[in-house]
Amino acid sequence: MIAEKTPIISQNTFHADCPPAGYPTYQAQDGSMSPVLPAGSLFAVDPADQSIRKGKLYLIEMGGRVQVRKLESQFGDLVKVCTFSGAEQLMRSPKVIGRVIWWSVFCD
Repeated sequence: MIAEKTPIISQNTFHADCPPAGYPTYQAQDGSMSPVLPAGSLFAVDPADQSIRKGKLYLIEMGGRVQVRKLESQFGDLVKVCTFSGAEQLMRSPKVIGRVIWWSVFCD
């Protein structure tokens, strides 16, 4: 999924329908992470959390594009980079921008 940083309302408290304050927010530009993050979804990223934990979603830089992917550590510096459509690839030390900590899905 290609992601584009989008400024949205800053909030002082966390609510289910608004992102936590102080975290950069983005908007999904395609549906490569559907059905969890379909195109148009908003999500917030914690740039301080770059430790890879199995099954968590991360914003990464890959091939000159910023994308959301599910990451799994492998041997050494190898990381399995996955989409929800089943596409996978192994990468050496991908550039992790941060962990996705919140998202909001819009209904059609």
